[in-house]
Amino acid sequence: GVGPASRVLVMRGAEGSSAVNREADKRARLDQVKRVVEGMAGRDSRGLTDDLAFTVENQAGSSLKLKPEDQKAIVMGLALHAKGQAAMEKDDYAGALDLLLLGEEAFSLCDPSLAASVDNVGLLMLDVVWCAYKLRDVRRLAVCRDRLNRVREALRNAYGPNLERARKLHGTHLCPELATLVRLEVLEGVVAYHAADRTKALSCLHEAQGRLAQLAVSEELLVAMQEMGYSLKESRRALRFSGNNVDAAVTFVVQQRAQQEERRAKKRRRTAWRSERVKYGKTCSGNYVDMEAFDALCGMGYDRLLAAEALRQADNNASAALEALLEPGRQAALRLALALSQATQASTSANDEGEAGPSGSSSAQAGPGASEAAAL
Repeated sequence: GVGPASRVLVMRGAEGSSAVNREADKRARLDQVKRVVEGMAGRDSRGLTDDLAFTVENQAGSSLKLKPEDQKAIVMGLALHAKGQAAMEKDDYAGALDLLLLGEEAFSLCDPSLAASVDNVGLLMLDVVWCAYKLRDVRRLAVCRDRLNRVREALRNAYGPNLERARKLHGTHLCPELATLVRLEVLEGVVAYHAADRTKALSCLHEAQGRLAQLAVSEELLVAMQEMGYSLKESRRALRFSGNNVDAAVTFVVQQRAQQEERRAKKRRRTAWRSERVKYGKTCSGNYVDMEAFDALCGMGYDRLLAAEALRQADNNASAALEALLEPGRQAALRLALALSQATQASTSANDEGEAGPSGSSSAQAGPGASEAAAL
């Protein structure tokens, strides 16, 4: 029996407690990521501290005008998707899955019609299923059929039933979205297999194999492209787009490089604009002058300060600003307002410099006429 002098061996449940601690750490890390992403997504074009403001662009690099709440939801979803993909590249599929599910939740907060018109939501859900596959999570895979159905519907809406929208966008018969469909059909086959639907699984895998054959690239042509000085990545992509036609592939690479340089130039312009726009002031709505409308007016030959003032007074309504510039009387009023603003700024700057000067200069004015001078 156990008595006062008995020795009892006690073992701590270290493994159980460490598992609980790991789960708590993971939750805390996810909460921190969510707070950071929410903070970044909330940045817009207003205020003086938005140097890291985000803009949503289409595939051509043009900015999209969205409602603030929709932009916040989309930026949150995109940021969480990007972090999830980074985790996938490190083979951290469990961590990636948590981030992707948060991203899916963020996308659900935006306008459903907007979410249905882009492929980002479908691509995120596809990554969710891929993580479940890599984790060998059979339980989750067995219930992923509905999610994959939503992926297929999202891609159909974004690319067209037969990829006609994607082909029109790229101007070629083949398009990179074909690889996304291969991945989708492979996962549909895996999910069907785990749901004991062998016929559907075999059909999906056959379809994926057929699409994959369309993406095949000739190794000889790939070597030939690299010998011309093109990288492996851009050579493979160009040959896929051109259907293994070397001349068309070279033209494609040249066009892609030009488009990339154009996008980099736009990015540099937006970066410079964040500093330039401050001197033009804000509209009545609290927004800075719109860069694209400003560049359009300057492209018509109008003075930069005058174009900015017209947009500021028109609350970034480009048509109203142009009408004001075209009408001589209203343009004269704009010039007068601009001159008054510049005079006020110059006066304020001079007063600030005077106050910062030597104390002796101010004391020299002390005397009988000091109050009159101050009143003036």
